[in-house]
Amino acid sequence: MKKVLKLLLFLSLVDILVGLYYFVCLILPKVQMLYSNDLTVYDNQNEVIIQTHHDVTGQYVSLKQMSPYLPIAFIAAEDQNFYQHYGYDLGGILRAAFNTIFKGNTQGGSTITQQLARTLFLSNEKTLSRKIQEAILTARIEMNYSKDEILEQYLNSIYLGHDLYGVAVASRYYFNKSCQDLTLDEAAMLAGIANAPAINAPDIHYEKALKRKNYVLSNLYENKQITKEIYETYKNIDTPIQIQPLAKENAYQFYQREIVKELKNLGLYTKKNLAVGLNIYTSFSTKVTDIVYQVLQQFRPNTDTQAAILVLKPYTNQILAMAGSFSVEDEYNRALMSVRQVGSTIKPCIYYMALDYGFTPISKFKSEKTTFHIEGIGDYSPQNSNHVYANRDITMIEAVAVSDNIYSTKTLLFLGTSKLNDFLSLFGVEARNEVPSAALGVHELTLLQLASIYNTFASEGKYYEPKFIQKVTDKRGKVLYQAKQTGKQILNPATTLILNQLLRAPFDANAQGYATPTLLNYQPDAIYAAKTGSTLQDSLVVAYNPNYTIAVWVGKDNNGPLYETSLSRKMFEEIANQLTTKENINDWYQKGLFLKEEKINPLTGYFDPNGSYYWFKD
Repeated sequence: MKKVLKLLLFLSLVDILVGLYYFVCLILPKVQMLYSNDLTVYDNQNEVIIQTHHDVTGQYVSLKQMSPYLPIAFIAAEDQNFYQHYGYDLGGILRAAFNTIFKGNTQGGSTITQQLARTLFLSNEKTLSRKIQEAILTARIEMNYSKDEILEQYLNSIYLGHDLYGVAVASRYYFNKSCQDLTLDEAAMLAGIANAPAINAPDIHYEKALKRKNYVLSNLYENKQITKEIYETYKNIDTPIQIQPLAKENAYQFYQREIVKELKNLGLYTKKNLAVGLNIYTSFSTKVTDIVYQVLQQFRPNTDTQAAILVLKPYTNQILAMAGSFSVEDEYNRALMSVRQVGSTIKPCIYYMALDYGFTPISKFKSEKTTFHIEGIGDYSPQNSNHVYANRDITMIEAVAVSDNIYSTKTLLFLGTSKLNDFLSLFGVEARNEVPSAALGVHELTLLQLASIYNTFASEGKYYEPKFIQKVTDKRGKVLYQAKQTGKQILNPATTLILNQLLRAPFDANAQGYATPTLLNYQPDAIYAAKTGSTLQDSLVVAYNPNYTIAVWVGKDNNGPLYETSLSRKMFEEIANQLTTKENINDWYQKGLFLKEEKINPLTGYFDPNGSYYWFKD
């Protein structure tokens, strides 16, 4: 008697709560669903480069694009009263309640709509609050969408094992065919997976998959959707599977991972937004990307040496290409995540400050073995590469050309070590190294931070925060994010132009004196300003002209010694050459009205009719 009273009380409460929650759902805003979990990524020419569905290559498909057997098979497998109920199968609820109260065990009674609400909008946690949210969302979905629209969303979102969501990608994986071409027994087998993918997937437990397939066929026969003859025919055959592994990783799948990370950082990768689907407009160039990844494969060593590459577009915030490893399958993006000492690539920052202070490209310091006595620090003795010194006064041109450490140290000490930190802060880099060794690049930056500094030089002193996501809209066209397109003039344009011409010195044969210019043997076809940098574990080249800023890092993750020291230079030269066309081969900066051009002997600093062109304030 007590159990009967419990049941009556339960039913009364259910009646009250059902009426209440339907009223609440009626007055709430419409649940938005469109192309759920579809991400379409566009390049800088607005061409589609990535199309994913639930993070796997593919896209949302309509009911019309599916085999007619798929809808009826999933309804037979998961929710036989789908077209009769309003989000909840009361028979299923009562059955679950009866088993809970009278038998002491639990049984699920989730409908297709409930499953859809969970998949699109909720987490997997089993809490009371989530159950309440599920109830409200289920009713709102049923109130705002037709049964066919709900079923279509469900078939595009159902989990079918192996990180496969939706019937389109699952059909490709299990049967190597379009979901439009599935036969009745294939559709039944696919529908049978949904109940427990880890158990029922045919490539995991084929016999259990056949059993579930036959369960689906039996329900279809009992519901008079197939004849007995058809049921008997398909029940007694072993449905063949043809496992088709998902596409191999490529550059664009690497981009996809980085885009998802950035969407999460922007707070846009939410269930609410994904339920509608997203369009992502990027700055990536297909042409430049293909060049970068071809070069990576061309120069990939058979060692544990790693690489990262960035190509930026001057005068914009655009990242045209990005690589974080020699392997696209490597999820560690060294271009954005690895913080390393930058070596001598820091020196143009020091020389910009010196030029802005009043130095010129022919200002001289003596290059010799030197010990500096620094108050509060002690003695400091920087060394040149291979312990080679000019033992004479050298110009800034020669110092840049051969990357002289004594000259850069004297210059920074003259300016004050804190000045370099102040300079880096203009680019959002927090630096605290007020030490003389900062002149040799002990500051740690990501490759993107370093490239953004050089891209500012390339943009004549205007800083643009680099972004590869330019705009995000949902599939209805609503703009969710727009990157800032305008730059900020943070450096003196005239000083920057003098520096740009000065950074031609690493390619200048006239600058060969006590040492060889660092890029003398790596001159690309087009005109570039550039600086190299190295540590025991790293080798860098950062170069630019009005069209491209190219940053190449090669090094060791484990901080072991790097032996492929010329690899970054070879890769830079190859990328630069492949980017060169007959239209841009001679592109360079205009010195303007306030600068003058002089032919200079880089070793003496004097005018020389056979010298090289460098720029000075007029």
